[in-house]
Amino acid sequence: MSKNSALLDIAAAQEWKRENPELHRERIVKQAIADAAAERPISVHSYIVRIREKDRVNRHGQPVKVNDHFGPVWGRELWRDYPELRKWLRIRRAEELDEIYGIRSDHFGIVEGVANG
Repeated sequence: MSKNSALLDIAAAQEWKRENPELHRERIVKQAIADAAAERPISVHSYIVRIREKDRVNRHGQPVKVNDHFGPVWGRELWRDYPELRKWLRIRRAEELDEIYGIRSDHFGIVEGVANG
């Protein structure tokens, strides 16, 4: 992934959040907090899959479309904004995104390409 591609993914993920604030808050942020409280791994990708399965329309009545590229962005936003979730957060290394979000590989252990907070 190039830095330009990473920036485009970030912009698209942020635009989706602006268009779907309730879905993002309920299905991504609150679910991550609940999973951490229950000592379960946080998987943003699984949250995206659930949005596709359960939330077929957004607040404007339009079909919900969630790009898989949003997962790495939202995972890093959770890592940045909710340090208490890091122990349970699973994110794959993505050098360009990690650089943009200020995440270094020594901030977490890497196990089979998955970062543990």
